[in-house]
Amino acid sequence: MNIVNDTVKTNFLTENAVVLDIETTGVSRIHNYIQIAGILTSDKSNNLIQWQIDSVEEEKDLLLSLCKQLENKEIYSFNGLHFDIPFINARLNHYGLKEIEISDHHDLYLSLLKNRYYLKHKSYALQSLELDLNLARFEKFEQKDDQLLYKDITDPQTANILVHNKYDLINTELLIDYLRKVEKKKIFSLVNVDKKNTFKIKKITLNKNVCSVHLNSSKKMIRARYEDKNYLLDSHKQQIIIKFMVVEGYIEENQLGYVHTQADQTILKDLSDYQLPKPHLLIYSEKQLELENIKVLLKKILSKYS
Repeated sequence: MNIVNDTVKTNFLTENAVVLDIETTGVSRIHNYIQIAGILTSDKSNNLIQWQIDSVEEEKDLLLSLCKQLENKEIYSFNGLHFDIPFINARLNHYGLKEIEISDHHDLYLSLLKNRYYLKHKSYALQSLELDLNLARFEKFEQKDDQLLYKDITDPQTANILVHNKYDLINTELLIDYLRKVEKKKIFSLVNVDKKNTFKIKKITLNKNVCSVHLNSSKKMIRARYEDKNYLLDSHKQQIIIKFMVVEGYIEENQLGYVHTQADQTILKDLSDYQLPKPHLLIYSEKQLELENIKVLLKKILSKYS
């Protein structure tokens, strides 16, 4: 078994966290095996570790070394819940070893998919996201450091897979910050009578002509329900549900969207790229929620009823 160590600067991992990524000889958990496993930690030196094997006979040692490093760790991965962890456990079972126990696993791929209605990515594959977010990837030994790191790997294909694994780890760590910024965009504050309250959007659903928004509040709310012809607000402790009417229509030629038409005196300006005329607010179009419009509308409703 070949073990490669490298030092990579990390910014978004806590002391107990690791990024995990594996490369396999195929997708079958029975007939294929783990060829390369890599982890990235927050340590100051030798914090990128890769285990590489040339045959299935070495896989058991790879698994034992990897599991020791993952013990009691907070794990970050890209599609690890559906691929990496099940594959690792299947191979552990193959050797009669105990499955890895994970108490805290953050699958960034699944988190991105959950947020896909707030984001404007055509694809959520890692390398596609890298292009959108200008994250560097060096697959052909463009970096001198990589040339030195893998100089002892005689098989070019194996060396390429190791480089691929390395940048999967590095860029998955960078996506942690991106997702934190995405979550931050769903947070807004409101000041009422010198009292500041912070709200976070947890879920938005569109059902026919009704948009429902589920919020969490930083402060306890009174048990209340308000409703008029425009809006409904239902609050209990720190949970709030707000509903408002939307209609489907063409926002430009051949482009449908869901629009909220404001019917009261305080008319908000549409902040979307379409800049719809007042009193219209674009809520959803092109498979994307217009988050900034939704937030200003929620502020307006909460200011009126809370």
